[in-house]
Amino acid sequence: MALAEGDYVVFLDNDTVVTPGWLSRLIGHCGADRAIGLLGPSTNFISGPQMLPDVEYEDTAELIAIAEEIAVRCAGVLQPTTHLVGFCMLIRRAVIDKIGGCDPRFGRYGFEDDDYCLRAVLAGFDTYIARDVFIHHVGSQGSSDGGQDYRTLVREAWEVFRAKWELPVSVTFEAYVGDRSHYMPDRPFDPTTDYVPAPDRAALAPLITRRVH
Repeated sequence: MALAEGDYVVFLDNDTVVTPGWLSRLIGHCGADRAIGLLGPSTNFISGPQMLPDVEYEDTAELIAIAEEIAVRCAGVLQPTTHLVGFCMLIRRAVIDKIGGCDPRFGRYGFEDDDYCLRAVLAGFDTYIARDVFIHHVGSQGSSDGGQDYRTLVREAWEVFRAKWELPVSVTFEAYVGDRSHYMPDRPFDPTTDYVPAPDRAALAPLITRRVH
């Protein structure tokens, strides 16, 4: 995020398969409504409302066909939400300028996307699921051995998240994930606590091994 220079930044996990037109439609939605700060697609496997549970396909050709059918049937449909999962998330540059980068305290896996969405919503940006965009997500790939430590990592991140946002100890992981909107903070964006500065570009520049123009 610190090195990106475009009008939009996209988070895209490596366990995804994108479909034709996915990015142009996401950017098109943002171009039509400048209040949109964050956008995410529908998918086959995820927690929360981005998941379409009844979509079935056996190979890439069937995936593409279903994605195209969904794009036509749901053209222009945006579903308001307070949370997007970071497996695929488009972020408007204005959001980064106002709220900064991801909070590094969340460590290797989990809840950095919850935190980022909360901060964006508090800052006044709209967050939507683009129902005319569908991509495939394998999911639960939190570690190189196929996600064996996923549960441990995400639970550790949950405790960091719960403490940061001062949720009661009685609020369980399951309760929060089951209804994230219920736990939205009732306060405005506070730049002294909610802004997270990105790493210094100059410090990161030596790490660049390839540029795509």
